[in-house]
Amino acid sequence: MITVNALIDTSAEVMILDTDFVKQMVMPSVKRENRLRLESADGSLLKRSGTVQVKQVQLEVSGARSGKKKILDLVTEVACLEPGCPLILEFEWITVHCDKLRVTSPYGLELKRPLEIDEVTDFSEFNEILEHAKYVSFIHVGDMESPRVPTGQAFNVIRITAAENLQGLAERLPT
Repeated sequence: MITVNALIDTSAEVMILDTDFVKQMVMPSVKRENRLRLESADGSLLKRSGTVQVKQVQLEVSGARSGKKKILDLVTEVACLEPGCPLILEFEWITVHCDKLRVTSPYGLELKRPLEIDEVTDFSEFNEILEHAKYVSFIHVGDMESPRVPTGQAFNVIRITAAENLQGLAERLPT
């Protein structure tokens, strides 16, 4: 594993790795069938660009606040970039994987958390989940006993019968 600096470019339409960096790290790359025109912010053509793509590379990112690590797949174009910054992260990648870009300490990316869904059939398990969750949405099916909810916790309950179809349920979910 290596550490790299990345330019977070909210106007970039593609991710780009530096040509020399790709060669130095012996990254797996494929030649494009058709050249892609890659331009810098001033409209000039990026040198040695648009002919090669890097696939099958993973980026390990640490959340700025949490420090939790997440491994993400990258597909990038290759071009000659400025020294000291071998990677440009595009806007779409940032919006898919990040909640925030922190420009104050701790600097960096705040990564999106994965949605966790737990099916609970025994409320002794559910009470344990409630103790650790910040927000709980509960779909109450049939005549099950309702759980106790800790004071001050965000909690949403939707009640359905065991026979109600999923389409009807989907229409009632909050957005």
